[in-house]
Formats: sequence, structure tokens, C-alpha cells
Amino acid sequence: SLLEKRTTRHHEEQQREVAQLHEKITSLTSNNSDLQKLLAHHAILQEEGAISLEGGGVSFKKLALENDSPAAVQPSDADQDARRQERDQLQQQLNEMQNKFSDSERAAEERGRAAEARLAQCDEQLERSSTLTEKLQQQVLELSSDASNVRAELDAANTSTADARLQFQESESRVSELQSLHQSSEQKARELEERAAALQRRLAVSDEDMQRLQQRAGNAEAAVEGKRKLIQEMKEHIDELERAHNTEKQQLSEQLQGQQQQHQQQLQQAQKEVIRLSDEVSAASSLHESVSLLQQEKAMSEERSVQLQDEVTSLKDYWQVEREKILAEQLIVLHQANAEAEQEKQVLSTRLEISVIQRQELEEKRVALEKQLSDAEEERLIQERRGLARLKDVKKQLSVERRRADKLQDKLAQLLADPAVITGFASTGAALVSDAGDDVSSVSSWSMVSGEQRPCADTAPQSPVSCTSEGSCPSETTELLARVAALQTEKWQQDEQLQHLEASAAAMAQDIIAKSAIIQHYCLQSSPAAHNYQHGVSSHGQQGGTVPGSPASRAGMRGVLNRLKEVGGEVANNMAASLAMAAREENSKEMNRRLQALLEETLLKNINLHRDVDNLTQQVQELTILAAGAANGGTGDEAHGGVVLSTEARDDCNGGIVEVSIQEQLRQYETEYGKQV
Repeated sequence: SLLEKRTTRHHEEQQREVAQLHEKITSLTSNNSDLQKLLAHHAILQEEGAISLEGGGVSFKKLALENDSPAAVQPSDADQDARRQERDQLQQQLNEMQNKFSDSERAAEERGRAAEARLAQCDEQLERSSTLTEKLQQQVLELSSDASNVRAELDAANTSTADARLQFQESESRVSELQSLHQSSEQKARELEERAAALQRRLAVSDEDMQRLQQRAGNAEAAVEGKRKLIQEMKEHIDELERAHNTEKQQLSEQLQGQQQQHQQQLQQAQKEVIRLSDEVSAASSLHESVSLLQQEKAMSEERSVQLQDEVTSLKDYWQVEREKILAEQLIVLHQANAEAEQEKQVLSTRLEISVIQRQELEEKRVALEKQLSDAEEERLIQERRGLARLKDVKKQLSVERRRADKLQDKLAQLLADPAVITGFASTGAALVSDAGDDVSSVSSWSMVSGEQRPCADTAPQSPVSCTSEGSCPSETTELLARVAALQTEKWQQDEQLQHLEASAAAMAQDIIAKSAIIQHYCLQSSPAAHNYQHGVSSHGQQGGTVPGSPASRAGMRGVLNRLKEVGGEVANNMAASLAMAAREENSKEMNRRLQALLEETLLKNINLHRDVDNLTQQVQELTILAAGAANGGTGDEAHGGVVLSTEARDDCNGGIVEVSIQEQLRQYETEYGKQV
């Protein structure tokens, strides 16, 4: 039961990690799209003979003035070609960086798909396997191998990030070179301005041309300053990306360490369970030894009873011989004594029968009262366990619902605080609605409806007709959402009540079956025991009846009476010893009955445990076959990743309800297994 709880927790943590990875991938894709837009918008124009200020790009026009040498004024073609080549190379490098970034995004998406596939496999294993007792060590080894594979993947990701950093550093160095080139171009522009001033002094006719050139130079300086600002923004954005990547790397390493610790804890718990089972086996063996000792004692007591019976028979023979002698001497006295003895024997037998009947009635009442007490205690314990289980379930559900409500409130606050994010997610919400179809669950449908209505509310001042045309009012939507939430909560409560009633009915049926079997067993044992007890009592009564009890009143028969008294005292002592032995035998029989009942209960428990172990072995074999099939069909799953993502997206929509049902089934099984143990 503890292992199943920990596996469920581990499964929930993996799902959270996958959701975080999805969010990170979406943020990276949005950042990449923003960078691409910026690069496309701020492209540097390189055409000769024109000045373009669109998007911050600048290209300097060649200046050809009168009375000036072209070599001194105009830059050389070689410099222009070199600059063009450098800019082309930088553009190619930027494109390569974008391609690598897209490749890294694809790799991250593939890893996310693989993680989702693993999560699906874990869900199937949780649904099919209830407890894993015999092959826990093998599964832990497999998990450690998976952890090593994840480490290898992280190392590969680290190497790729290091390469990306090197490439970013190279791009920064090249940007610095471009800045130096821009500075040199600025210096050349200043020199050109100085030369233009000198030419203005010399040539008064070209004042208008000089003014135009000064205006162009000022525009060029403004464009250069805009380009510098853009480069600084790009640097800051690259630094932010590096920081985010470092934080993600640290988080992944911490998650791996946590998973390793969890696996070690699971191993320790499995070892503790193995030790506990070995202790139970040793206790069972000790019980078997005690039973064997009791059987030996029983055999010895039977031998002693046989010896005593032989002594009694010998005494009977001796008594018959003596009686014949006495009968030969005085038949009349013996007839009278026999008549009186028979009367006393009848009285004693009637008393014994009455006492035996009363004792049987009292024993039956005592047994009935003990059964009633045990039944009442069992019912009380069952009710307490059910109440505790229900309280635990309700507490867990409350915590889960509170977490979900807090998350939804945080998301709503973020979306309402950022109108740009709301407008950006409008198109993605519509695409998700078209892909999800009719299989979307209640929670996802709420998020989709809110995602579709928020952009309409945000864009109301720009286009007031759009919201009215759709006919969606926020008050109506909130009322509808509240109604849907209330209906879903009522449905979940009804489903939980039905499941609890079914579980309680099944538990009560199992208890009734077990109690009926035990009652039948004890009834079959009690009837022959009572019969043997009555038979023993009657036989002892008959033997006691043979003892002569009344002395003769005649004076001539004193010797005979004294002899009869001596013989009667010996017979009474022998009968007392035989009664004490019978009481000991009864006590030993009661002890044997109790031990037999304990043995029967332990055997029933062992039978149930054997059945559970057989079921677990069958489930483990099925899981191994499924794992082998999944390993063989891994390539096909990777080839059809898009279809798997779409199906998993639909399954994730209804994940909350499925997880709740799985958790309830696991709790029911844990309670049943705890009762059996």
C-alpha cells in the first residue's frame, strides 16, 4: 500500500514536470518568434546610393563633390565588398543560430513526447498492477537505468547548450567588430563633414548641397544610435535566455536528485517489507512447532488415560471377586445394599444430567454472547475504518481542489493583468478548440471559453462591434460556468457515494461469508465434543454407582463392612484421580480447539496470501510482456509522434476524473489488503 501511494505521488510529480516543460517550450517558441520578427523588421539595407531609415537600418551614400579627389572622399570597392561579405556571413550565422534553436526546440518537444509516452505507460501499469511484492528489486534497477538514461540526455542537452553559448559568444564578438566598423564609418562621416565645411568656405555656390548633406549625416547618426540601442536590446535578450536556460538546468538536476532519493526510499521500504514477511514466516514455523509439541503431549495424555483404564479394569476384576465372596456369605445383605445403591445412583444420575444440561445451556449462552461481542467489535472497527478512509479521501479531494482553485486564480490574475498576452493567446485558444473536439473535459472547456472571451473584452475599445456580434456577455458566461461547476461537483459526489456503497457492500459480503464458514466449522466441532463430554460423565457416574455406599446394620457383619469400607475408599480415591485426569483431558482438549481455530485462521490467511501472490505474479508477467512489446514498438511511436500528442492532449483533458477514480480504486484495494493482513 505504501509503495502504491509513493508511485502515485511520483506519477503526479512527473505530470507536473511535463506540464512545466510544455510551458517552457511555449515560452521559448514565443521568444524565438519575437526574435525573428525583430530581425525581419530591423534588417540592415545594403544598397548603394540610398539612405533607408525603415526599421533602424542605415546605408551610407557615396559622396562625390567637386574639386576633390575620389580616392580621398569615396570608400574603396574592396572595403564595401568586405563589409558586404561580413554582413552576409553574420546573416548566415544568425540563420544558422535560428535553425539550431529550432532543432533544439524540436529535440525538447521529442523529449516531452517521450516523457508523455512514459507517463502513459506508468498509467497503464498503475491500472493493472495493484501491489509489487516479489520483483521490486528488478523494477528499481530498471528505474535506475531510466535515471541514467535521463542523465545522459541531460548531459547531451548541456553539451548542446555549451555549443550554443560558444556560438552566441562568437556572434557577440562579430557584433563588436560591426560596432568598430560603425565607429570607423562615423569617423569617416566626421571627416567628410569637415571636408564639406572646407568646401563650403571655398564654394559659396554649393551651400544648398552642403545643407542637404548635413541633414543626411544627421539622419545617419540617428540611425546609428537606433542600431546601437537595438544591439544592446539583443544582448540583454540573449543574457535573459542564458539565465533562463541555467535555471532550467538547475531545476532538472534537482528533480533528478529527488527522483533518486525516492527510488532509494522505495528500495529501503521493500527491504523492510521482505524482513517483515520473513518474521511472519518464522512466527508461523514457531506456531507449527508448538502445535507439534501439543500433539505429543496429547499422545502422552492418551497413553496415561489408557494406563488408568487398565488399572480401573484390574480393580473392577478384583472387586468382582471380592463381591462374589461376599455374596456367597451374605446374599440378603447385598441385595438390600444393591437396592439402596441403585436408588442413590438414579438420584445422582438425574442430578448429573440436570447439571450437564444447565452447563450446556450456559455454555451456549456464553458462546452466543461472545459472538455478539465479537460481531459488535468487528462492526465498530469496520465503521471506524470506513470513516477514517472517507475522511482521508475528503481531505485529499479538498487539498486537490484548493490547489486547482489557487492555480486557476493565479492564471486568471496573470491573464487579466497582461492584455498583450490575452490578445496573443486568442489564436492559440481557437486552434486548441478546433483540435480538442467533443472530448474536452470540463476544466479545459472552461479555460478555452475564458480564453476566447477575454480577447473580445480586451479588444472592445478598438472594435466595439465584435463583442456584440458574437453575443457573449461576461455575466451570462460566469453564470453558465457556475452552473456547470455545480453540476459536476454533484455528479462527482454521487459517483463517490456509489463507489463507497459498493465497496462497503463488498466488504460486508466478504465478512458474512468468512463468518458463516467459521460458524459452520465451529458448529461441526462443538457437537461431537459435547457428545463425548456427556458420554464421559455418564460412564464416570456408572462407575461411581458400583461403589457400595450404605453399611449394614447388623452386628454380625462388621468385618465384612469394614472390608467393604476399605475397598470403597480405594475405589473412591481411584475415581477422584480419574476425574482429575478427565478434567485435565478436557482442558487439553479446549487448548487444542483454540489452537486449531488459530491454525485455521492462519491457514485461511495463508490461502488468501497465496492467491494474492499468484495474481501478482500473473500481473507482473503481463507487465513484462507489455514492456517488451513497448520496447519493440518504440520506433513506431516516435514516427507517429504527432498523432500521439493529439491523443494525449485529449486524454489529458479528462485526466483529473481518471486520476480520481484510479486513486479511489487504489485506496479500496489498500483497505481490503490491510483487513486481510
